[in-house]
Amino acid sequence: MSWTLDQEYAERFKKLYKENAVSGAIFEHTPTENEVVVNICELWKDPEFIAAAIDFQNRYPEDAIPLFHFKDTQSEVILTSPLKASEIIALTGASSPFDDLCDQAGIPDDSSRDDLFSKLVESGDCPGELKYTNRESAQRIIDNVIRKVHDKITAFKNNS
Repeated sequence: MSWTLDQEYAERFKKLYKENAVSGAIFEHTPTENEVVVNICELWKDPEFIAAAIDFQNRYPEDAIPLFHFKDTQSEVILTSPLKASEIIALTGASSPFDDLCDQAGIPDDSSRDDLFSKLVESGDCPGELKYTNRESAQRIIDNVIRKVHDKITAFKNNS
């Protein structure tokens, strides 16, 4: 599993939208020493690694392109850690259409929707615009999903 030390980089790299993806997630995890396979940032601080990388580049210029393209700019760390829902700190994804959300919330299809839409846009929360959630929102979403899955499993067991 590949991780980065830089959340802003993760947000830029993973982008807000991926074709055929329902949602994206950013995890935060403090690894134990045993979970770290390789820390790319630390490698690029090591003179022996840099010398070996340059030697590799001189001998295999085409194969070295990816190595020198990113270097340590991704702040990448390769870990053996599993992904855990409790470590999700940001989510993104396409929301339901604004009118559908208003219907679910019981907001009448009149000028009150237009007013709400305008207020959301003025506050910087444009309906339908993709962005990452904050940590609290991400965890609230995860908790809601877990609760709904639990409720469905319980209902299935009760009906079996």
